[in-house]
Amino acid sequence: MYKAIREVKLDQFSEEQAKIKDLQDFIKDENEIDQEVYKKFPLTKYGRPNEKLRIFGSKSLLEGFRKVNDSKLDLLKIPMSNVRFEGFNEKSQLILRFIEENESIKDLVAEGEYTFTTDFYNHFFKMGSFSKFCLAEEHYDLLSHCTNELLNKHKLQRAQYRLIMDNEKYFIRGLTSTSYNNYDNHIAIYLSFLALHDYAKKEGIYFEVIKANLSDTNLEIFIEQHNQIHVSDVGELYFGAYISNNEVGKKTFSIDLNYRFIDNAGDSFRAISNEKLININHKNSIDNVGVQLNNLRKLNQMKTETLEQIHYTMNNPVVDENTLYEMIYREINRKTKTFKVETRRKACELYDDKHINNTMSIIKVFQEVSKITDDGEERLCLERIYHDILLKLNVRKREKTSAL
Repeated sequence: MYKAIREVKLDQFSEEQAKIKDLQDFIKDENEIDQEVYKKFPLTKYGRPNEKLRIFGSKSLLEGFRKVNDSKLDLLKIPMSNVRFEGFNEKSQLILRFIEENESIKDLVAEGEYTFTTDFYNHFFKMGSFSKFCLAEEHYDLLSHCTNELLNKHKLQRAQYRLIMDNEKYFIRGLTSTSYNNYDNHIAIYLSFLALHDYAKKEGIYFEVIKANLSDTNLEIFIEQHNQIHVSDVGELYFGAYISNNEVGKKTFSIDLNYRFIDNAGDSFRAISNEKLININHKNSIDNVGVQLNNLRKLNQMKTETLEQIHYTMNNPVVDENTLYEMIYREINRKTKTFKVETRRKACELYDDKHINNTMSIIKVFQEVSKITDDGEERLCLERIYHDILLKLNVRKREKTSAL
C-alpha cells in the first residue's frame, strides 16, 4: 500500500445537494474523451441546470474531490525518442526528462511515484523483476547502462505518462498504453452521479453519500439509499452503491450493489455484491460505456434477490459450526494475497477460542468478524464474502426444499 500524494478521506457530510450544473466543471475542454462523454451523456438529458441531484452530501463530495484533482498533467503518446533517463531518486524511482516541441512541456523533469518504475521497465522491456533486483542490491550503474541502451534501441515505442505537480515538482503517477481511455475519476463521478440521480428520480427515492476515499489516483465512494426498507419487523435494510475507479492501474471503473442490514437487537453488517452493476474497462469504447450504464436497471432485480436472502437469513438465523468454518474462516485463510497474516491470525483466534460459535445469528457473526481489521481493502473483501455466504445459504435452502 502506497501513501497517496494527495488524499482526502470523508466520513461526515452535510446534507446539501449539488446541482446538475455543478457537474459541468467535471468535463474538461482539453480532453477528447471528456468531450465524447459529454456528447453521449449531456447534462440536459438528466434535468434542468438548477435541479438538485437526488444524492444528499453530493456537494461536500464534489468539494472534497476538487482538493485532490488539481495540477494533473497527461503526456500523451510520447515516443521513447523524447524521453531522457536522468537517474534515480532517493526512493529508487526513475527520474525522466521529457523533450517535446510543445513549449508547455519542454524539458519537463519528473520523478516516479507509486509503482511507476517497475511498471515502466515491465511495460517496455519486460524486466520489472530485474529492475527490482538491481535497485534492491544497489546495482545502479548496471541498471542505468541498460536503461540508456534500451531507450536508444526502442525510440519508436510510445506510452502515456500521467503526472501531477506537488510542491513545485512533477511526479509520474503512472504509465498507460496508448489505447488506454482516460475514464478518470472526475468522469467516474460525472457518470455515476447522473446515472444514480436518474435512477432515483424514476424510483422516487434519494441517496446519500456516507463515506469516500479520494486520492490523486484512486476513487472509492459509498452511497446509501436514504429510504430504508423494513424487513418483516425484524430489522432495516439500506441499499446503496459502491463506486470505484483507478486512473493508472488495471482496475476498472465500476459500480457495485452494497447494502447494510440492522436487526432489532442492534447487530448489523454491510455487504457488497460480487456481480458488478456497471463495469467499464479503460479500453472500452464510449458506446460500450452507454451499454454498461444501462445495466443500472438490474439494480431492482438484485435488490429483490438480496431482500429474499435477508428474509431467509432472519428465518434461519443460526448456522452450524461446519458452515461457519467452510464459508468464513476457510475463505479468509485461503486469500493470502488479500488478508495480512495478522488478520488471518485474528480470524482463527475468533473461531478457535469460540468467541464466535453456532449459537450466534449469522448477523452477529458478520459483525464480530468485521472487527478483525480496519484495512479498507480487507473490509471490502469481507463484505463480498458475506454477500457470497448469503447466496450460498439461500441456494442450499432451495436445494433442500426441492429434495422434499
